[in-house]
Amino acid sequence: MLLEVKDNGIGLLSNFKVEESNSLGLRLVYSLTDQIDGQIEVNGYNGANFSIKFHERKPGSNK
Repeated sequence: MLLEVKDNGIGLLSNFKVEESNSLGLRLVYSLTDQIDGQIEVNGYNGANFSIKFHERKPGSNK
């Protein structure tokens, strides 16, 4: 599955790293993505674009 959030603002610095962000919201997103074994991709050109890829879990499954 893919969750994508983007805007058309000023974008992000070329060396931006979610895992090193001082933003509580972005730290939470990074932590939760890690907990569900997802992968996050960030593109800061022409606005901010965050893509989180993860596998759908079956109801009642721990993995």
